[in-house]
Amino acid sequence: MERSSTAEASLLSKLESSVDLTGIRHLFIAHLQPFTPFLKPSTTTAKKPVKSSKSKPPDNPTSIRSLAKQFLSFIHKSLSLLPKRLSGSPKITEDSALELFDSYRLCLNCLDLIAPELAGKPYSVQLQRIRYIHCLEHWELYKEAEAEGFVVLESLSAIVRGGSKGNSRKSKARLVPELSEDSVDQEVAAVILEIVVTLVKCTSKRRSKVDADYWRVISLVNESEPWFKILDAKDYEKFHHFLETNLHITALFLVAEIKDFGVDLIHDFSIATFKEYKKSSAQDQIYKVALKICSSLFSQRDELSNDIILDVLKHVLDFMAAECQSYFYFIFSSGGANVGAGL
Repeated sequence: MERSSTAEASLLSKLESSVDLTGIRHLFIAHLQPFTPFLKPSTTTAKKPVKSSKSKPPDNPTSIRSLAKQFLSFIHKSLSLLPKRLSGSPKITEDSALELFDSYRLCLNCLDLIAPELAGKPYSVQLQRIRYIHCLEHWELYKEAEAEGFVVLESLSAIVRGGSKGNSRKSKARLVPELSEDSVDQEVAAVILEIVVTLVKCTSKRRSKVDADYWRVISLVNESEPWFKILDAKDYEKFHHFLETNLHITALFLVAEIKDFGVDLIHDFSIATFKEYKKSSAQDQIYKVALKICSSLFSQRDELSNDIILDVLKHVLDFMAAECQSYFYFIFSSGGANVGAGL
């Protein structure tokens, strides 16, 4: 036991302050070796918890409880230090970062395994995984961050359902957990929306040339709308601002690279962006974004067919016209016309 404690202290010390992190991945694997029988191999050095099935009995709870008692403190300390090293200054080398990411995943998977034995919120592991996602962002590993984000959303769906299967086909088709009367929780909403806006940001940063990646963003936006409605004003403003900003950036990218994308995608993504601005305190941005889209289209008039330019312009201008019509209807119906007449 004393030797184990010494090894643990040495590993944590190396993690916290060592300049040379070479081989730290193997030190973590060796130290957390007792978890190995309960983890399955994955495509990375780290491993994922084995999912229980009807054909296989669950893992021995006594063994899991023993692991929790023995390693919880070490895992928590590691999960506190890892994001600090990955986002700290001066920046560590890329090779060191990759070793730490492997170690990070292993610690998270071990925490996932012992989580049922711990007190606390049911989504505490997901909160730790969000920190991991932000570290991936920091290292511009956007594709990896996206993959992890969707895994976390899937696990949150199970938590929100509370073990209820519901419509399994519908649940699998969704990207964002479905809000029901039994799952109205502002804290859960904030967790879900932090992942959603991070995923949208990663897509805007990654600049993929695959249409499906952007259709997926539209689905995220549509499916997350009910969760925004239950946030308090402060959280709503924070998360929605990030959402609007990254939709704006992505919409302009899609228009600038319109030759690589379907026109239907440009239509729907632009309208989705306008609609989100319409829900915010920055509604005037709708017109600025529309102007930028039109300007981008005109700048490409020598490269694009008139049909494509006119098609996108029509959708943008139709939306703007409808907005103006709604605005003037509101002014007149609220007595604004009489005020104007008296000036």
